[in-house]
Parts: sequence; structure tokens; C-alpha cells
Amino acid sequence: MQIFVSEFVCGGDWPDFKVPTSLLTEGRAMLLAVVTDLTQLPGVTVITTWDQCLRYARPTFPKGVQVYEVSSPTQTREVSLGLAAQSDRTLVIAPEFDDLLAARCELLRSNGARLLNCSTEAIRLATDKLAVYEMCVRAGIPTIETQLMGETRPWPRCVVKRRDGAGSLDMRLVSSDVWWDIMRRRADPIEFIVQPYVSARALSVTAVVDNGQLRCLFPVGGQRLSDDGLFQYLGGAIPADVSRLSPFAEMPSIEATSNSAPHSRPLSPEDRGEGGWTAATELVSRVVGEIPGLHGLVGFDLLAPDDQPGDLVLVEINPRLTTSYVGYRTLSTENLAALLLNPAEAPLPEFRGSVTFTPDGQLEWQP
Repeated sequence: MQIFVSEFVCGGDWPDFKVPTSLLTEGRAMLLAVVTDLTQLPGVTVITTWDQCLRYARPTFPKGVQVYEVSSPTQTREVSLGLAAQSDRTLVIAPEFDDLLAARCELLRSNGARLLNCSTEAIRLATDKLAVYEMCVRAGIPTIETQLMGETRPWPRCVVKRRDGAGSLDMRLVSSDVWWDIMRRRADPIEFIVQPYVSARALSVTAVVDNGQLRCLFPVGGQRLSDDGLFQYLGGAIPADVSRLSPFAEMPSIEATSNSAPHSRPLSPEDRGEGGWTAATELVSRVVGEIPGLHGLVGFDLLAPDDQPGDLVLVEINPRLTTSYVGYRTLSTENLAALLLNPAEAPLPEFRGSVTFTPDGQLEWQP
């Protein structure tokens, strides 16, 4: 089986000569981790592309990965269409802003590629933070109040971000009218949203989804974000201590949820907290049930508010592979790439030990 891994930023699709450092480091880390794992699966060969302008950042790919160097987005598009057509499966790794992820998946599918990604419709819904908020309100899923930017600052401390942003792109904490006016001049009010600032622990979790059915949830991890008001992603730690979290009383029990999922032979209760994992599972189960077409490894960003330490709220949905993959694969007893290829039947892993990681894939593992 031949797998084409198409990474947008490093693979030659980025339209500008200067690539944002955060996107480059995270894209590179995810690409290298995924192709390494895929090559270790029996009968699998891997092909990918790499931007010639980024030769200084090119990693040492494992044996068995065929790399096509490309020199422009136009050439990348042509090469990618050909490689996807000749491959058995294609995995697209791309940021979701500006419709990049959805449009690339749509293009490849329209030319006959068999993707390992979410459906285009699911990607576009999950990417739209205002639409996700409205969906959560209808479904009774805990989330953060969200609205389009207006003339006045709606809360004393606000978070302004792109409606379709990935990570901390164009994101800022605003606590003065001066900065509110600056952000309003910079931001298209239709394309930017505002949320109240919530003092909380930033968490994330990855789910394995098979065509809209939640199969399992990985351990909840913690996110490290900068404290300069820009919320820059600095890496993560898995597992996070979620022992103080409690299940949502208003949600149906896991057994009663059609999208319920077993944990991947979980860490011990003292490592993850029974209530915390159950709360995350219930929340993610509800979200998956509201968005048809989610598939593969899907990321969910969550908050545990400081003033309500037993609660858990949804922040964002990442309808794609996320950087936390580099941490999860370190703790897993199984090759996680198998879940990318066959989320319905691949063996569920155990997760052992703990790990902290940086956006560029550097790790510190503790057994």
C-alpha cells in the first residue's frame, strides 16, 4: 500500500517565501512523525513532497520515504495531484485557516484521491468557530460565548481571534479600549470573533473517529501557552492531571450515547482522574454526534475554568492531525499510524508514562 502524505507548509504549498516559524516547526514535526510511523507498518510505502526553499529545515527522513522536492505552489499542486492519484491513500496535513485544509482535500478528492481526512463539509464546519459555538448552544454542549467583533468591547477582558484561525494565529488578549480600537482597525469584523477571557487550564485531547463514530479517546493532555496575551503554543504535556474534573450531569451517560467509545486501555485512575476522562469523553461524544463526516485523528481544545475547576468546556475543534501526535506516539504501545489507516479496526493502544514536548517535536519522556 502506497500512502501519500501531503503537508501543506513544508511540502511546497505555502504561497509566500517567508514561512511563519510556528507553522513550519509544527508542520515539520507532524510530517516526520507520521511518515516515520507509516513506514514501520507492514507493506506500506510512503511518498511526500518538500519545498526546495526550505532545504535548511529538511529533516532526515527514514528509509522507505520517497521525497519529491518542489519549487513553487503551482508545481506542488501538479505533483500532488499525480502522487495522490497513484497512491492507495492520501493524508493531508494543513492549517485550516483561509480554507486551506478544506480546499486541498476537496481538490484531491475531486481528482479521485482516497483521503484519510475528515469530509470537506466537516472540516469547514469545525473550522468556523462561530458556527461551532452556535452548534454547541443548540446541542447543550458547554463552550465559550462567541460573537463577531462589534463597535464596542463586550467584556472587560476579551480574546480576539480569527473566525477560522489555527492555533494562536492573529490571536490577542484585549483589556483596554485602545487595543480594542487597534484590533478593530486590523481585523475584518466578519472574519474575526471575540470571546470573554476565561482564566483556566488549557487542555487538549485527540479522538479516534471512524466516519462519524467515536471509537476511542486518548489521554487528556495539557497545553503550554505564552503568558504575553498572544497565547502562543509552546508545547504540551501528556497526561494532564484532570482528577478534579467531574462528568457533566446534563449529558447522557457514556453507555447511553450512540457515539460512545472505549478508552484505549486507559492509564490508571490516579494518572488521569476518572471524572476528568469521563467528562472529556462525554463532551467529545456529543460534539462528534453533531458533526457528520469527522474521521481519523481529530483534536479538541478544552478549558478547565479556574473558578469552576470541576467543569470542562469546548474551545475549538481541530479536524486534522495535531502536534500532540508527537507526544501520544511516544507513550503508545501501538503504532498510531495504523489508526490513521484503519480507525475502525486497528488495535487500540495503551499509553504508558508521561511526556512533555515542544512544537518542533523535541521530547522529554518519563516512564
